[in-house]
Amino acid sequence: MEQPVFGDRAAAPEVRPMMREDIPLVARLFAELIVELRLETGDPYLEFEGFPLLEMELSLEEDLRNPEARVFVAEARGEVVGMAIGHVVNCFLPFSRVRRVGQVTAAYVQSTHRGRRLMTELERHLVAFFREENLPYVELHVLSANEIGRATWRALGYSTFREQMRKRL
Repeated sequence: MEQPVFGDRAAAPEVRPMMREDIPLVARLFAELIVELRLETGDPYLEFEGFPLLEMELSLEEDLRNPEARVFVAEARGEVVGMAIGHVVNCFLPFSRVRRVGQVTAAYVQSTHRGRRLMTELERHLVAFFREENLPYVELHVLSANEIGRATWRALGYSTFREQMRKRL
């Protein structure tokens, strides 16, 4: 008896390490993330005159060479539709027994590709990298007004352990 086919297996999204030729695409995804955050949150830190694509591309190039950084991309039908960037960083308390932690520095999936567990897969790849580095924790920052981000990270098992505050001068 023939097994039923559900969708095009060749079109199933794939998560893989970023390659050099992906850098311009990932930089554009980062720009989309910032624009979406600006629209959702209205955060004043996200006000800018044109997104610095070249600077972002140079930063991603550095991440490719940095053994304590990883960038993963989600690809669907040959198109890069999501990304997650992670770095090994020092713990924020220099006297803590916890010396280094993993930090998710950026993550994004285009809205048209959400609901397909791509962020789950991107995060899983970053966590695997952090485990290979023998890190005890993975951390991230999320804007308080970023409801999509907060809900996503909570669903992936993250919880608030400290809050950062600011005051306009």
